[in-house]
Order: sequence, then structure tokens, then C-alpha cells
Amino acid sequence: MLIEWMMNLGETIFDALFALVGALPALPSEIRTSVDTIFNLMFSGVSLASIFIDLHMVKILIPIEIAVLNFDHIIKLVMFILKKIPLIDIH
Repeated sequence: MLIEWMMNLGETIFDALFALVGALPALPSEIRTSVDTIFNLMFSGVSLASIFIDLHMVKILIPIEIAVLNFDHIIKLVMFILKKIPLIDIH
């Protein structure tokens, strides 16, 4: 009963917040243009960096780097699983 009341309260709060978002006025054009300029600078910086760095290689190297940095956690997980298998007798 209490959980149901809390869920209904949360739903009411979310509905009120989303109703306010629809009633907000539009952003002034100066703010909109400055945000667009910032995003254009960021994307042009990425395209400039792509001249020197192959982005396809970065997509391959990021998961490898994450695996190397977390190698000790991965080994602990693998050893934990292997210790649970009684046939291989790892202590």
C-alpha cells in the first residue's frame, strides 16, 4: 500500500514537471546561436583530429584499453568461475 502510494506520488511529480517543460518559453536566438556555435566547433575539432587519427582504429583500441586497465578484475572473475568447477580442481 505504501509502495503504491509512493509510486503514484512519483508519477504525479513527473507529470507536473513534464507539464512545466511544455510551458517554458523558447530560448532567445542569441543563446541558440551560441550553443550551435559551440557544437559546430566541437564537431569541426573532431573532424580536424580525424586527419591525424584514424577514428576506426580508435573504436577498436578503446575496448582493448578498457580490458587492459581492468585486467586484474577480469582475472579475478575468471578464477572465481574456474574455482566453482569441481572437475578441474583449482584451489
